[in-house]
Amino acid sequence: MVALAASLETLHTATLIHDDIVDDAALRRHHVTIQERFGKDTAVYAGDYLFVVVFKILAHYSSSFKSIQMNSENMEKILVARSNKRTATTTLTLPWQNTCNKFKVRPPSYSH
Repeated sequence: MVALAASLETLHTATLIHDDIVDDAALRRHHVTIQERFGKDTAVYAGDYLFVVVFKILAHYSSSFKSIQMNSENMEKILVARSNKRTATTTLTLPWQNTCNKFKVRPPSYSH
């Protein structure tokens, strides 16, 4: 359970780093942001690396692919929610959603 909590906190930190880049924020909670101190490129790599760390934690502590699927669905929900928050007039459409809409089929589900 601690590993799952750690992976969620790591994921949250990664999204905050990327948010600061998009927002061009110099401060977060009164502290200088990574992108302000080290530049946008380093901040992108730092955020991306944390995403890798999340998957490494999940892979190490997951007893099955089912748990990784469930966690990846939750990460996707976070991404879509954050993307939709950024653009009030547009919504994020993932590539497979276009295909599902075109052929009028249900999107993939991992909750079997």
